[in-house]
Amino acid sequence: RPHARQAVVNAAPVPEATNVLPFRKERAPLPFLVPRENINQYPIHELETVVRWVQSDGRLYTDDELIKEAARALNFQRVGTRIQERLLQAIRIVKLRMGS
Repeated sequence: RPHARQAVVNAAPVPEATNVLPFRKERAPLPFLVPRENINQYPIHELETVVRWVQSDGRLYTDDELIKEAARALNFQRVGTRIQERLLQAIRIVKLRMGS
């Protein structure tokens, strides 16, 4: 079986996978928002601003990812039902305005 062995020896090495991520740009600093204790204290236009800011890195996000990122940007430690609902409302408005 010299031919089989020969084929393996002469085979080109398999290139290693590179960790190249899809195009992403850095986000600008988060626009200043007055910190609030409760999600319902934020006007919806401010929540829309946070959602657009999260999306500004060019990455495609699921709604759940957008909610988590926006909640983190607003310094909420946990994401409960009220936070999810409010941020989802802002996400839907942003998507409607973008034509998505």
